[in-house]
Amino acid sequence: MHKLARLLERLGQSSKVNQLYFDEARRGWYNRYQRLSETLRDEFAEPDENEREMNEYISYHAFAANLHECSIYPASPTFAIWALRKALEMKHEEGRMRDTHVLAAAQWILWNGQSLFMQVRYPGDVGPDDKQNWSPGDLYDGEPLPTLHRWRFWSTRFREFAQQVHAVSDECKTVAAKAADMMDSIERNMTF
Repeated sequence: MHKLARLLERLGQSSKVNQLYFDEARRGWYNRYQRLSETLRDEFAEPDENEREMNEYISYHAFAANLHECSIYPASPTFAIWALRKALEMKHEEGRMRDTHVLAAAQWILWNGQSLFMQVRYPGDVGPDDKQNWSPGDLYDGEPLPTLHRWRFWSTRFREFAQQVHAVSDECKTVAAKAADMMDSIERNMTF
């Protein structure tokens, strides 16, 4: 998946695969992969409770995280926040569907964690639409922003899933532990 994202990154630098737009001052810019972006947003839907769709959901998040890490799109934490909110800020019934959400959210940390943390530390301009899109789930009582407090909440929740004895699959425990460890490492070691 990472190689495909890198290929798209390189292709996106070509004027042959991008739409050229001009503003009033005749300054041109390319709109990279507009249709792919629309499709990614449309495909963000909840998976059905069958093995194939749940695996595709996890792969979708890994691919989307890779695209964001390769800067295919302008930096925005929206998709990551949606996945992390769904998995870590909301209550779920025990079972495979909950594991699926945790595994999908972990992909954003494993593939896009450093960039996401930079957005946590330096969020840039945040508009009302962003705050609405980033609204917290029931279990999180903080601001609707990608803050250090929220980052630490997510890390703690990953750690909780990693340490559960019976309610979570072994795969989910392992991946949740990796995500929590990576979050701790990123926070501890990234200096700006």
